[in-house]
Amino acid sequence: MIKFGLTDSLVIPLALPGALLCLGSAAIIHIYAPELAAGTAKAIDAWLPSPMGSLPNNGAALAALVAGVALVVYLLSVFLGVILAIVAGYVEILTLDHIQQKRSTKDYWETWYRYIEHLEDQSTENVYLSGLADLFLFQFRCAVALSLLAALAGVLAHLSNWPKSLTLSLACTLLTALLLFGSSYRYHNQLAYLRSRRFSDPPSALDDGNRILQNMILRWCERKALEPLRLALAIPPLENSKANLAAAVVQLDALLNDGRAVLFGREREALKDLKQLIETKAAAAP
Repeated sequence: MIKFGLTDSLVIPLALPGALLCLGSAAIIHIYAPELAAGTAKAIDAWLPSPMGSLPNNGAALAALVAGVALVVYLLSVFLGVILAIVAGYVEILTLDHIQQKRSTKDYWETWYRYIEHLEDQSTENVYLSGLADLFLFQFRCAVALSLLAALAGVLAHLSNWPKSLTLSLACTLLTALLLFGSSYRYHNQLAYLRSRRFSDPPSALDDGNRILQNMILRWCERKALEPLRLALAIPPLENSKANLAAAVVQLDALLNDGRAVLFGREREALKDLKQLIETKAAAAP
């Protein structure tokens, strides 16, 4: 999910994870090779000599240099944030969406596309959902950025015989990435639940009918009622088809009218209600 905007929707889920990756990479490289920072400082010192008479000029030049570095860091953070958004989008599809699709019903992607179509028709956004999505994207992309930083720290630590500083950096970034992955997983579940509650298909009455039949079969298995079991197992799974529902009504009639099928009062009433439901659905079925 890539979300762009003009205010916090650009800064929170895009620029900040990019800044984390940018500054974190610089910090890990500094831990690996601190002489690079010293060399850079010496180069700046040579470029900005500071005799007493020219200190104001050097101060202005130093301020311009800091402003230029800040601008470059921001632009680089946005660029890296876009790269992170693309990478995190693929990771989300392969991990969080895959897990959610297994846990939820088969219409997971259908509810997602309905939600997108709903957003296209909205003139104003839902502040709560927008904030929730921004927090999820921020946490998930930061987790991906920290995973990349952990990989960088691991490679550099391997090249330098695992010094304590890089090993500690690897452990800290990896632990923080796992914590953010766990938190973003919880936010992802909440967003999926909110979409499903509004945009998923309403429950089918035929699903309830199949559930009633399954419960009846389990009851008859427990009390070894063989004759009701024989007749109930002949009832086909209920589908929105006139032929299927007509066959189910015939089998239910046989079950209700067979004298050898010992049915309790509540069981008989439930089967009668089920038969009435099926007849109503059959009248409107294709």
